Amino acid sequence: MNIISFFSLFFMGAGVAAAESFELNNKTIVGSTPITAQLSTSTYHTRALEDALRKLLANSANTVTGFTLVEDGKLLIDQIQTKADVLIHEYKVMNVKQDARDYKLEVNFLYSNTDTHQSTARCMRLPINNISTNFVYQSSNSKLIPWAQLNATSMYKQLVGLSFKPDVELQNIKQRQKPKNALYTLKKSAKARNIYELNITMNSRQIVDPNFLGKGSKIGVTVNIETLRNGTVVHSETQSEDFLIDYKTISNLSIIKSRKDWKQTEDEIYKSIAQMVEDHARVLECISLKPNVALSSGKFILNFGSAEGINRKDLIIAQEENGREIFLEISTLNKHDAILKLISSVDDIQSINVDNVKILSGA
Repeated sequence: MNIISFFSLFFMGAGVAAAESFELNNKTIVGSTPITAQLSTSTYHTRALEDALRKLLANSANTVTGFTLVEDGKLLIDQIQTKADVLIHEYKVMNVKQDARDYKLEVNFLYSNTDTHQSTARCMRLPINNISTNFVYQSSNSKLIPWAQLNATSMYKQLVGLSFKPDVELQNIKQRQKPKNALYTLKKSAKARNIYELNITMNSRQIVDPNFLGKGSKIGVTVNIETLRNGTVVHSETQSEDFLIDYKTISNLSIIKSRKDWKQTEDEIYKSIAQMVEDHARVLECISLKPNVALSSGKFILNFGSAEGINRKDLIIAQEENGREIFLEISTLNKHDAILKLISSVDDIQSINVDNVKILSGA
């Protein structure tokens, strides 16, 4: 059998918008040409291949006036007139028949109706509803302003009320050994290790800032948020904010903020922390993560599944060592991974580079 790969046999009509989704098609077509003169077998082969290509393009209103087959196996189009997009990735001559009247080729085409390079920008949707959450609260200088204390139970209520309903459990420090000055830990309640976890560490410090106009008292809050997948951090961020809780003039008069406003200020702090976590979760709805494919016991396994937004019609592109693109489709879609099978013809699966793959959105 004769296998020829196409790196850029691309037919594109002007003014036609690129499709938002990608669909790979596989079709076998018989091309034929009459035997009318004493021509070489290679000439009849090329003409029959051209006939098969014409029939393929006819399905999408494409026409082609001529082409030549060069030594390295690439098919070159001399003149193209098209009304739609067609990208042929690979073709295989399945069978050759010749009699006194006709030369026939049975050709299998692997093609798509859009430019794959416009379809590979794909983000993952991480499943964060009811995500197991660890919340650690640490404070310093808490005796500097004794009436301004943050409350772990109030923080807990803010967290469980978030839109994605994180699974949190309030633990007293006596129930679990934590670093010095740690007051409370909100700990995941699941018994077994979860695929996804959310770690939130909040540090607060009391600050008294005297100046020539008076004295300002603040609570500084730093929040570190990490999302982990199988124990590996996939997204993290740290945010800091200072909250004014009291301001006294040099004559010891409270203005702007004072102790009587503490409850309002305290609620502002809790809401600010909750908004930081909510914003972090919103990023996880469409996050750029590198897909990985593992080759195990002759099976290709993608490290994302239906929970991350993978569709059964999605396609995976890998490459051989020579740079040729290899297409794989999903044979089994699991919650957090997928088993793949080859669409492209490959002589040696070990030649496929699985370290750099792309996901195409299926139609």
